[in-house]
Amino acid sequence: MDCVIHIGTEKTGTTSIQRTLDEGADLLLCDGTLWPPVFRDGQDPRIACYAMDDAALDLRKRRRGLTTPEAVTKFRTQFENRLERELAAAPGARTLLIVNEHLSRMRARSEPARLKALLDGFASRIRIVLYLRRQDLMMRSMYSQVIKVGGTRENVFPLFEQEEEGDFTTFNYRRIVDLWAGTFGREALEIRVFERPQLVEGDVIADFFHTVGLARPDGLQAAKSNENLSPEALLSLRELNRHLPREARGNLGPLSARIFTGPGMPVERAKAEEFLSHFQQDNDDVARRYLGRDRLFEPIGEGEYPETVEPASLEVSAQTVAWHFARLWEGRNRKF
Repeated sequence: MDCVIHIGTEKTGTTSIQRTLDEGADLLLCDGTLWPPVFRDGQDPRIACYAMDDAALDLRKRRRGLTTPEAVTKFRTQFENRLERELAAAPGARTLLIVNEHLSRMRARSEPARLKALLDGFASRIRIVLYLRRQDLMMRSMYSQVIKVGGTRENVFPLFEQEEEGDFTTFNYRRIVDLWAGTFGREALEIRVFERPQLVEGDVIADFFHTVGLARPDGLQAAKSNENLSPEALLSLRELNRHLPREARGNLGPLSARIFTGPGMPVERAKAEEFLSHFQQDNDDVARRYLGRDRLFEPIGEGEYPETVEPASLEVSAQTVAWHFARLWEGRNRKF
């Protein structure tokens, strides 16, 4: 059996791919491709939790109570047993798919090695698919996520951290590429640039099927996901977050993503260029060593960002906050 692991990165359409696979799992299996139930319906963080070292107290692990070695050992055993059962229930499957953007956050070499040891028991060949998005665009998209889950941070681009293990390692693509190539081999790694002109049909779902080498089954519809919010919604939701405890939020984040889609928070060009400059050297290194070209991404183009952002556009009235709250209240039980 072949195994294809899409490890992200985040904000490169992985949610859309996962939802498409969820909706087409039966059609895919008829063609010999298994998207196991253990990964469906938003359960994908489990395999990242499996791979993480015992001492890694990641948010995804804490949410599952995996805070002691005993709990982690029990969880890993249960995960292995379930995956083995689901593979046994699909004897005709020739390809196993894993799509999990959280795997791009692995830091220690022991973590992808743990995943490899698990999959070597099932797969004769393992391929790693990695989508890379220009870091300023990735951060803008992540900012919407920060606000949706209860954050109150004002700056879209946070201050750059120099610590080796700081949050900014998430944006260091050289580190990610070297870590996974070092475990699975450089020949196993397929790097895709998340820019519309470089994607097959300009679409990440079509590109994923093409990269994996699978034909999209007849009748399988792409499930798209737009996760950015409008500026007014971001400002309103950020203000609500200052007064609403996280434990009382319920489905506020997903609901706001359905109702208030938009282009994200406006940012000045100079701030985007400064943020991107921190990663330019590593980006160029990845481009040269893995793709045989001079640069990884197209530079920030004219018109992508405004030269200035009026302070008034970063403020929101009490009436606007109330209007957004009313829409959320109205939609809390509505099915979308």
